Amino acid sequence: MKILLKFALISCAVIVCIFIAFNVIDALLDGAHEVVDEMLADREEGYSYNQPSTGSSQEQIRVVNNTGYAIWQIHISPSSSDYWGEDLLGTRILEQTEFVYRLPQPTSRENRYDIRLEDEDGDEYIKWHVSVRDNARIIFTFDDIVYDGYSAPITQQQPASTPAQQPASTQASQPAQPITVPQGTDNSALRTAIINAAQRYIGARYVLGAQTPPSRFDCSGLINQAYRDGANMVIPRSSSDMWARGTRINRSALAPGDIIVYSENGRTPTHVAIYVNSTEMIHSVSMGNPTGVIRGRQTDGSWPRKEIGYITFIGVPQTVSRSSSKGLAVTDLLIDITPALTRSTEELPILAGSALSFVITNNTGRQDQFDLYFYKVGTSRSNGETESILIANGEIEESKAYLCEEAGQYRLEISRTTDNTTLLEYTYNVEN
Repeated sequence: MKILLKFALISCAVIVCIFIAFNVIDALLDGAHEVVDEMLADREEGYSYNQPSTGSSQEQIRVVNNTGYAIWQIHISPSSSDYWGEDLLGTRILEQTEFVYRLPQPTSRENRYDIRLEDEDGDEYIKWHVSVRDNARIIFTFDDIVYDGYSAPITQQQPASTPAQQPASTQASQPAQPITVPQGTDNSALRTAIINAAQRYIGARYVLGAQTPPSRFDCSGLINQAYRDGANMVIPRSSSDMWARGTRINRSALAPGDIIVYSENGRTPTHVAIYVNSTEMIHSVSMGNPTGVIRGRQTDGSWPRKEIGYITFIGVPQTVSRSSSKGLAVTDLLIDITPALTRSTEELPILAGSALSFVITNNTGRQDQFDLYFYKVGTSRSNGETESILIANGEIEESKAYLCEEAGQYRLEISRTTDNTTLLEYTYNVEN
């Protein structure tokens, strides 16, 4: 009898436990369904969620689509990264609504992100270096459309009908006479238009990173603008990208409107010029007399650069590049590290918003690890950007891109990692 009673009591306890367990599981499932239903409903409104992290509340980027087109892809990645990463929309489409991206747990240095949208036609919209602290909602409009390499139609069009404005300042000499490329030359009308578009800017100032017609250009900015004005062509913005993506040709194949590529170290493209004829070119120069946009001789020895090759974008098929790498125009500056401390203030003006990359040669006599710091003068270098690079003696390495976000002075410091000895301090003047 006692055994039966004990068995009955145990059975009742088991039944009660099972009943409670089923109720708990049912409640949990109901809650999960409510969360999922809410997320799905929000996604219909244009929201997207990442997996939440533990710890403090996450910062968010809210991307608002006011482009007028349906967005098929969204890429968001740290500005320090060279790659965009995966598409965040997947199979969904963002209409004229908002997309919410919850950032990974923030670190002390990852507070700026780059955002790229791609619409139903394949056109791209990009915002660089978005501060998650300053921007709760990032609104994209049609004005944010950009061209990745050659996304404008590269067709052999007639010259643009509206002439470019005359530069604010001009050289003392008379303006150059218009050039007509001989009819026997391939795409002669297009080449004529490019050359004459560039000539209209003769006398404009040289400012590194500038493409602000009619008054300021760097070398690649001038060429990019001349191709836009004269031929409605969109070509790469930086010297290194032009060299990497143009069609390489022999010097004997150069025709007016093609591009001569120069280097200071024989490897890295640091200057580009528009070929006019066998002796002349149009370019924006930072050294010599005069500086700025000039039409000069190719044999001018006043600046220490040598030709490394020749490229063309005219008369060759072009395709849009859909690469996962970012297309921010970056200017390469050459830097030598020696055993003794080097201090210098660069007189060459830099346009606010420009991105700089440093091509560094190790001339210290030994392989070493170097720490780079790039920051705005008047602030602590710990608030700037940094990286560490291992460079063998006599070898060259390139830094990541650093943004000169606003007007003022910026400083590059390079120190030896092992003993924290400062080997280089360069100061750069940035203007609006």
